[in-house]
Parts: sequence; structure tokens; C-alpha cells
Amino acid sequence: MLALRAACGRVSMIISIDALFVGSPLSTAIEEFLESRFSISPADVAVIASHTHFAPSLDPAKPLLGRCNPSYLQEVIERTLGLIEHVMEAPADPVMVSRGEISCDAGVNRRRPWPWPRLAGRTVIVNQPVIHPNPDGPSAPEISVWMLTRPDGGHLAVIWRYTCHPVAFPSIFQVSSEYVGRVRLKLREEFGANLPILFLQGFAGDQFPRIRRHVSAKYWLRTPLVGPLQGASRLDEWSSWANRLAKAVCDAALNRPSARRLTGPLSSAAHQVPLSTLAHGAPADRTVEFRRLKIGEALDLVMVSAEALVGLEDLVPFEGCVPVGYLSDVFGYWPTERQRLEGGYEVTGFLAPFGLSGPLKPGLDQVFAGAMRHLNHPT
Repeated sequence: MLALRAACGRVSMIISIDALFVGSPLSTAIEEFLESRFSISPADVAVIASHTHFAPSLDPAKPLLGRCNPSYLQEVIERTLGLIEHVMEAPADPVMVSRGEISCDAGVNRRRPWPWPRLAGRTVIVNQPVIHPNPDGPSAPEISVWMLTRPDGGHLAVIWRYTCHPVAFPSIFQVSSEYVGRVRLKLREEFGANLPILFLQGFAGDQFPRIRRHVSAKYWLRTPLVGPLQGASRLDEWSSWANRLAKAVCDAALNRPSARRLTGPLSSAAHQVPLSTLAHGAPADRTVEFRRLKIGEALDLVMVSAEALVGLEDLVPFEGCVPVGYLSDVFGYWPTERQRLEGGYEVTGFLAPFGLSGPLKPGLDQVFAGAMRHLNHPT
């Protein structure tokens, strides 16, 4: 986690957590603690999940995606609040910042067109995308790295952002931060063993690793019936892939422009959309959160509590800003309107596992663009 204090005393906090989702209990506990203990507005707080698929669940609202152990959740809450207390009471340093960028093709679109009939349980599906590599689909190869340093050049923290599901680790029953942890190790080897590393996940709803996956002959024979199936990569293949991504992140950090003093105001904007605006049958009390957090001229984040698909980045109108998904309490996938009409897991298949009963409504792009207008003037 990282706390940044402006000259006027206003504080913004970014917290990055290795989990599938942050969930409402943890995000609410963090926001209420920061507001009551330090008078920090929830609009000035970003609590982001890395979306690793290999961590214990923190979200009791989605048991079909992993059962949440109440004792573990309470321990995470207590430790997180304790760390916040420690960070807020620690001496502050003047901050210099520099941003590096690089392109890396470690990820690939996963919505592959599949015009043939296939079975999904007891249902026959025709002409809907399947989860399989689609090199022709939209992707987000950009890596962004922000290096925070003292005026004397000493390293304070690294923030980095990429857009890719952390789902390819071969040992499926082993707790792992996936590629996020491999990059963290590489950055600490390069810049300091105890350096805080914060990862921001992009709009990764339809992006996953570009890595070879092995399936048996038996599964290939089932392809005409159920469509192409996902196999598993070997550990050496995954390690080679993750190391390549880690090297790209380090290259972006090492080749960044000269650092400059972090100046300018901290500002934010927040907006909520009723979930019932997006999905039929959604509970009346559930909302989708949008936040924009600006830290001087150095960092401009637009965040949404959804598994947004990468095409929605085109609807973010703020020049130089960075779209980030998996904020706080994620409701489910948010495809573009075109993708809603195409169907597929990110349109209908995810509904039951995420606890939603009805389909997504038309007009998804308009709702998203309308939320962006509410973030246009952060204060």
C-alpha cells in the first residue's frame, strides 16, 4: 500500500491485494477505518485486487468462485488495518516520480469466435465465442511503470500496471500471486529487497496469458462436441513466460525518463451506478463503483468495480489516464455492447457464479460513458 500526502494535508491511498476479488467486507472495513481514523474520504482510496486465481477467497458473496473462510477474512482485515496504521504514522518523504512504458505481447484476447454448435452442460449453444486464444481480438499490450524515489535517488515504491488474467500457473492447488509475484521478485532484485510494489490490473475481462497449453488426445476428440478446451502449461513454460513479462516490466522501469518532483493537487471523483441498470433481477441495494484518482500530473487512474473487458478502454475519454478494473466489490463482467450481442462466458456464462439471476441489459456502452462524464472534473 502507498499513502501520498499533499502540502495541504489531503491524503490519497492505493492498496493492491493479491486476491481474486477484494470483496465488500474488506473494502468497506478499509474505507470506514480510513474515514473514521484519518478523515480520508473513500473517493481518495483505491483498493484493487490483482485478480490472481490462486489465492484464498476474500469475497463471501461469491461462494461458487471459492468459499471464503470467515477466520481468514477477519485476519486479513485486521492485518490490513494494522498496516494502514503503520503506514499513516510513518515519517513522510518528499517524492520524485518517473513513468516508463513498454509494449509486451504476453497477453492475448480470449474470446474466440466459434460458429459451430456446441454443448454447455445440457444446453446447445450456437455461434457464440469460446474461451480460447484469439490473436485477432483486441488486446492491451502496454505496460506502465511509475517509480517513486527520494530526491537523493533512493527508491521508495513501484507502481505498475498490465492487463492480463493471472490464470496460467500450473499448480492449481498451490497458493500463488501468479505472474504478479514473479514480477515483484524481479523488481525487488533490481531495486531493493523490501521495496513496496503495487500492481494495478487493467480491463482484463477478456485477456489471458499468451502461453502454450497442453491437452490430451481425448480432449481434442471432444472439440467438435463442446468446442476447444483449455489445457495446462508446464511449470517450465509458465516460468519462461512469467520471466519474460518480468523482464519487460524491469526494462520499462530502467529506461524511464528522469524523475521529477511530484507536485500538484490530489483530486478525486466518485460515481455509483445501480447494478439494476446493468442486469435484470439485480438486488436493489447493489451498486457499481467508479472512481477517478489524480495524483498531481503523475498519475491519473480511472477505476471500476467490475471485470471490465478491454474494449471499454476506448470509452475512457481522459487523455493520459490509466483504466483499472477489480476495484473493491466486483459485481461481474462488463462487456461492450457489441460483445453483449455476441454472447459468450463474459456475457451470460458468468451470471450464476457471480450470484446474478438475470441477463445483462442493452445499453452497456451508454451507461459506461455516462459514468465517465461524472468523473470529468475531479476535485
